[in-house]
Amino acid sequence: MCNAMEKWPDLGHHSGGEHVLMSLSRWAVAYCIAAITGLFIGMLLGAHRIMHRLFMPAVYVLQLIPGLAWIPIAILMFGIGEITTIFMIFITALPPIVISTTGGIMAVPRIYINVARMIGLRGWKIFFKVLLPASLISIINGLRIGFANGWRVLIAAEMIVGVSLGLGYCLIQARWSLDFEAALVCIIIICVIGLLVEKILL
Repeated sequence: MCNAMEKWPDLGHHSGGEHVLMSLSRWAVAYCIAAITGLFIGMLLGAHRIMHRLFMPAVYVLQLIPGLAWIPIAILMFGIGEITTIFMIFITALPPIVISTTGGIMAVPRIYINVARMIGLRGWKIFFKVLLPASLISIINGLRIGFANGWRVLIAAEMIVGVSLGLGYCLIQARWSLDFEAALVCIIIICVIGLLVEKILL
């Protein structure tokens, strides 16, 4: 393992830290966009029944599409490069965030809303003081699933769409050079980063 750690940083003529930071930066940008968009859409669909009936089927369809299936579409839309990778993370992380947020808000007992109205709360005050806190566990679960989906597809995208930096790129380079130890180190780092984000942020 020590020998692998010595060889791994030279993959692609970049240091190991550069590969890790690039993967993290791609994931952070795409995941933040997905989280903000997913929370907004989920809250909107959860609070409005008509919009839920109209648009929720499309979210379920997106949920059924494997992340790797977006590769040819993303390449056709954006070409090969950073935007393609970011798009794939975004579109894979978005559906579980929307679904969990919507489900959490719709599952809030009606009596909570009635009590809030009895004490004078109206409109957005009900949303932020009642619906949002009561659905927080579901929202966090959606963010966790979205993170896992996005992190997996990030590595796959870096292996396929032609980027020259990142953990996925390291893995594919290790494959071509038949460097088992370097590939194992990459996998361990991917797992460690995933666990740290899961435990610390979520």
